[in-house]
Amino acid sequence: MKSTSHIHTRRKIVNITSGSGSYPAPGMSSYCSAKAGLNMFTQCVGLEQQNQPNPVEVIAVIPGMVDTEMQAIARSKDEQSLGMAQQFRYMKQGN
Repeated sequence: MKSTSHIHTRRKIVNITSGSGSYPAPGMSSYCSAKAGLNMFTQCVGLEQQNQPNPVEVIAVIPGMVDTEMQAIARSKDEQSLGMAQQFRYMKQGN
């Protein structure tokens, strides 16, 4: 942000987050914690930028469930190792 503060144009940071940052999921504590941290970071930086002469807009986007490699791995797990594995398989079946 400092390196572009002299540029007088709209500046924006878009963070990709997840519903997992707000809702705990068994077996996903690290992922949920990282996304919760990203959400708070986004909010804090947004507040810090409000009173700057050329503020950077900071937003966090929750795209919803996306069929990624991480989802494929989650679907391959059993419920013992990932409590939400069956839900991920169900969501994939329902597109």
